[in-house]
Amino acid sequence: MIQQLLFSLLFVFGIYLLYKEFFIKPTSATVKAVTKVKVFGVTKRYEKLMQFISSKIENHVRIPEYKRNEYVRMLEVLGLTYTPEQYTARIYAQSIFAFLIGLIPAIRVPLLVLLAPILALFIYQLQLKSLKKQYTKRKTDIEMELPKLCSVINSRLKSTSNAQTILSSFLPITNDSMSSELTVTLADMKTGSPETALRRFEGRISSPKVSDVVRGLIAVQNGDDLSVYFQSKQHQFNNDRVTVKKKNIQARPLQLSMPVICSFLINLIFILYALSLGIKLLLNGAF
Repeated sequence: MIQQLLFSLLFVFGIYLLYKEFFIKPTSATVKAVTKVKVFGVTKRYEKLMQFISSKIENHVRIPEYKRNEYVRMLEVLGLTYTPEQYTARIYAQSIFAFLIGLIPAIRVPLLVLLAPILALFIYQLQLKSLKKQYTKRKTDIEMELPKLCSVINSRLKSTSNAQTILSSFLPITNDSMSSELTVTLADMKTGSPETALRRFEGRISSPKVSDVVRGLIAVQNGDDLSVYFQSKQHQFNNDRVTVKKKNIQARPLQLSMPVICSFLINLIFILYALSLGIKLLLNGAF
């Protein structure tokens, strides 16, 4: 009994290590950095395995058009090179891998075979929400910079009405998320129409607040004086920023940490193990 209990505990700890190593999604900056270097060892073998499994699934993945467009936008903003079908196939591949790992403890305790679909479903749901969570965070990071952007626009309107010049002056003082988007937007401005570049920026982020700023910048580019407009938007965005920070502080106690999830899995194994012993005793008594 002690050996089986120790096996179960070590298995859960192994699942935690695998999850921490492979399943936590990196930021887009990390993804770009990793693509520039070779990854050796277990990670490289794991990536090859995921690519192999997902390549077999990819052609069978069907995504509704509206959801596909949403995936395209989110993947583009995060700087990921996956197509929606490739990303979805990868989620399926990781769920299959988790299911196979979940079968390991069933070798010692057959009733623990129930852990495999639970683990697979957990990974599937986690990865399904991962992309949207990263996109929402990046979108929030950009929106949090809008009060500062409006302040810069107001100060620069005294000397210029060129949107490209205004955004270039804001680029060195903004955060990474906004800087990445503005770099793309400024490159589009240099090679094409400033209004088209701003519209593309608006479409990628898909935020009403960003849309307000873009409309103002297009009007400024056309020669309108919108000093009062950007002053009011700066005040509005500052209030929204305070509200978002308050909500984040209130939501923190509700967020599940990895130790809590591991504790849940350990308790689940204890329950299944106790049930297996009970059923075994009943069967022995019956015969």
